[in-house]
Amino acid sequence: MSYFKKIILIFIKNPLNIFLYRRRFLRIETFGESMEPNFFPGEFYLVKRKFNPYLLERFDIVIVHCDKHNSIHLKRIIGIYSEKISYKKGILYINGKKILEKNVIHNKNINISIILAENEYFVMSDNRENYNFNCDSLNTGPVKVDHVLGKVII
Repeated sequence: MSYFKKIILIFIKNPLNIFLYRRRFLRIETFGESMEPNFFPGEFYLVKRKFNPYLLERFDIVIVHCDKHNSIHLKRIIGIYSEKISYKKGILYINGKKILEKNVIHNKNINISIILAENEYFVMSDNRENYNFNCDSLNTGPVKVDHVLGKVII
């Protein structure tokens, strides 16, 4: 292939790659302290926009839309559809089984028990000390599958 053709291909492929990259991925910056001690304000992460929301797993980090505040938030998936979620005295139980959570700031005043529907996730912040100010499932209820906008990959 001639040098000229290579240059033309570079100019054609790069804008196409940038276009496809922006459709599939999103770069986000974290704000606030709700995900400390794992994610800090001012840090940037890569979010995969095109994914199958039914393949998400417990403890995945996702971007969710909060209807209450009409805003987007970084949260951790705690419960997956059809599970019973209980959080008592700083301890998480899923279907009655105690779950060990690492690197989470617990709040012993939280007391909740809920059974998720087929199309719902239970999401929480990692910093649960000031949970009243978080836009997570403790305050706004379970998140519908279509409100999960992306999965953090880096």
